[in-house]
Amino acid sequence: MPIIASLWWWELRQRWLVVLGLIASTLIVISTASSTPVFTAAAAAVGIAFFPLRYQMRLVRWSVVGGLTLLHLIMKAPVWHLIARVSAVGGSTGYHRYLLIENFIHRFDEWWFMGVRSTAHWGWGQEDVTNHIILQGVTGGLVSLVLFVLLIAEAFKNAGATWRAVRDAPREVWLAWGLGAVVFAHLMAFLGVSYFGQGNVILALHLALVGSLFQSKCKAPSFAASSPASRSGMPHIRDVERGIMEPYVSFT
Repeated sequence: MPIIASLWWWELRQRWLVVLGLIASTLIVISTASSTPVFTAAAAAVGIAFFPLRYQMRLVRWSVVGGLTLLHLIMKAPVWHLIARVSAVGGSTGYHRYLLIENFIHRFDEWWFMGVRSTAHWGWGQEDVTNHIILQGVTGGLVSLVLFVLLIAEAFKNAGATWRAVRDAPREVWLAWGLGAVVFAHLMAFLGVSYFGQGNVILALHLALVGSLFQSKCKAPSFAASSPASRSGMPHIRDVERGIMEPYVSFT
């Protein structure tokens, strides 16, 4: 949804397609009748809504961390127990997800080295690992978990560096910010589902889009200026990029 919304500034004559895409995406989320897609869509909307505060995101991040830390200190239950209390639809399995996080923390000695064969012995229904972050730990151990967290952190960092690099081009700023909002939406989805099959492909695609845009906007100029291609009269990388992007952004 954030990527669709960011295309609003790319082709003025085709904005009706953006509206149609957002309506279709919203209907798909509603049709799932599930809390995770609803909260994921809400996270995407929040990510887009924070665009006016893009220069204050460091303050926003630390405010969120401070708020969660304060809640953890004053609540009787751990702060991740909030997952069990929040539900967008009836019949939510938030308590199962809370127990999964609880067991993941308290059974650190079981999975930290190389993961664990099964989590079924953690409790009733715990064989269903409905948390993509926890899945990295139970299938690959602590190293796998840390690398995955670093990958997501790098995606956020690259998205931030990209919109700063193109701050004078509103369309590209919105595209970079939209990709960052997509990663944030994935982060929310991680708390309620573990990806498999095409879900992993979509995640990899979005991370690749962030990295590709970062590479073209933040790394390409210096590379192109020093490359033999630029000195031999071959097309500049920006010209090649423009030729690739124009069909995409014009919805043709």
